[in-house]
Amino acid sequence: EIFALVVDDEGLLKNVTVTLVAGGDEERGSSCLEYYFHELKKEPNAYGFTPDAEFPAIFAEKGILQVELTAAGSQNFIIEGGSAANAVPASCTLTYEDEDDKPHTLKTHGKSAHASTPELGINAIALMPDQLRAKRIDFSYCPVLCFIDDYINNLGPEKLTGCKITDLSGG
Repeated sequence: EIFALVVDDEGLLKNVTVTLVAGGDEERGSSCLEYYFHELKKEPNAYGFTPDAEFPAIFAEKGILQVELTAAGSQNFIIEGGSAANAVPASCTLTYEDEDDKPHTLKTHGKSAHASTPELGINAIALMPDQLRAKRIDFSYCPVLCFIDDYINNLGPEKLTGCKITDLSGG
């Protein structure tokens, strides 16, 4: 609340309470905010802002997708990848059984990058469908792998989000 006092001393805000909440767990789920609101019984603010990356121009991670996908019919394929929700996954492991119920493991390797700069990384999970095709492994009956191939690899962010996307940085 020191910030609020300075802003108030300058006369920039009238009849407004500004609360500065500084946490240390933003990259792993913001458990510090859970503690602040639930354990300390603080009321949520009407407005909030979390600057990220190149403040003040960027307010959120770009293209972050944190999901756990499961589907009926994919019991022969178990796919695991990524180590943090805010990073492009650098590795992916697929365990599957062939028609003789013999287990196999397939790995892909990408390049990790922070979610604020995903264009610097290579998503190892997204590489898996092409790896399977190269090895002539049919994954058409695995809804999770089909989703990754159809929606992550082939649609692109513009079609996936329904928003016109423009890179103003010139990159």
